[in-house]
Amino acid sequence: MSMNGYSDEERDRRYAVMRDRKKQLETQYGILWIAVFLAHALMLYIGLDNSRGTTAFVIATSFLTASTVCQFCGLYRKERRETIIGAGAAAVSYVCGMFSVPSAVMLTYILSILPMAGVIAWTMRVHKKWEDLSEQEGFPLFKVSLNQTGQRAKTAEQITKRAAIAEGVRSDASPNAGDMQDLLDTGAQAAAAELTGYHDRSRHVSGVQNQRTISSGDMDEI
Repeated sequence: MSMNGYSDEERDRRYAVMRDRKKQLETQYGILWIAVFLAHALMLYIGLDNSRGTTAFVIATSFLTASTVCQFCGLYRKERRETIIGAGAAAVSYVCGMFSVPSAVMLTYILSILPMAGVIAWTMRVHKKWEDLSEQEGFPLFKVSLNQTGQRAKTAEQITKRAAIAEGVRSDASPNAGDMQDLLDTGAQAAAAELTGYHDRSRHVSGVQNQRTISSGDMDEI
């Protein structure tokens, strides 16, 4: 079993589902870039364009531009704070426009806010799903890292070693585990001791070659 009670197979299946969900949300973010632009353009050219030249038009257009920038920032950062600010700026722009739009096109102007409201609601929904996804284990890659794989292998090795010691198949390693044991010893073999430092790597290795001693008067072999 791995972390949080998931087996390796369950973790892989879960990560595959999370990767698909992440890909779907990223696709929706890409579509929202276009949807936000079209919603703002519709409100500008169908609604506010009828009041061009008035002070209210200038104020409304300024807030609408600020709303566009904020919502684009929210999409880029995948955070709803900027989207909320952009929604507030759009609301101010909408109210200002109502004081300058001629009564003949008032109905058209009122309806022009509907695409904007729909896009903002959709964006907030995607933001919420992204926040929930970001809180899941493995975000954002949802792949088992090499460190996790190595740690699981090391943990499995330790569990196997402890089980062997408990069953008497192996005995615990002694400080002089590197000394030669009796070849006819039928007792439990000592388990390998844990390597805790760099110098422990050569603890059981004899890497020193003794210099050959030449006796006086004897000719060395060629």
